[in-house]
Amino acid sequence: MNVTAANLDILGEGKYSEIMRKHPESGSSVITFKFACSLLGSIVTNSYVGPLTDGGHFHIIFCIALGLLLTPFYPTLRGWLPEKKRRKSDPGMTKICCGCLFDQGSFQKKRTPFIVIALSGLAVPLLSAVTTFASLGIGIGVSMIVLLILATVTYVVFPRVVFRIIVAIMLIKISHIKLGGVLGYYYTADAQCLPDGPHFSYTYYITVAGIVGSIVNLIAVMLYQTYLSSCRFR
Repeated sequence: MNVTAANLDILGEGKYSEIMRKHPESGSSVITFKFACSLLGSIVTNSYVGPLTDGGHFHIIFCIALGLLLTPFYPTLRGWLPEKKRRKSDPGMTKICCGCLFDQGSFQKKRTPFIVIALSGLAVPLLSAVTTFASLGIGIGVSMIVLLILATVTYVVFPRVVFRIIVAIMLIKISHIKLGGVLGYYYTADAQCLPDGPHFSYTYYITVAGIVGSIVNLIAVMLYQTYLSSCRFR
């Protein structure tokens, strides 16, 4: 899932941001098209997840998810993302294995930021293990220690602008209490688990509610593109 997100989301956003800078007259059309496609895909996905979940066919859902996760490999290998390919003859490039190239020159110049980012990524499975197998207090304590270490290292290594952005993201994430998972259990619990609960089926909770939400969001995107896309934020 992370590989899919990195290719379809982060690299794609970086590329169309570059195109928008080169062609500012395009406005928000690319972003609107991207969100519209995402919402249409959400409608298709929600249409079968609910009924399959009610029927207990979880293996079918995972097989479909696996197929969807593998789809980005073909366009990535075929070079559909219009990025300039690096070659072994380029300065600083080193061949490591299986034809893969490593930018040794850029790594030497930016070794410290690279190590910091890599360690930040490795902290994710550590926190996942702690929050899964340890108590709530230990999980919160380890999380706060990791956040403080990350903020301190960011202050030392990166420019102050990056440090302020990271701290702002941390504060936003900490103050955002997510209730979606908890409410999901509440809405779909059966009468034996929660006698006075709403007892929604997954078809209603995921399919009907999800499709309605996606349609409303799609209408909002179209209204924005039609009436507000030309407005200046400032």
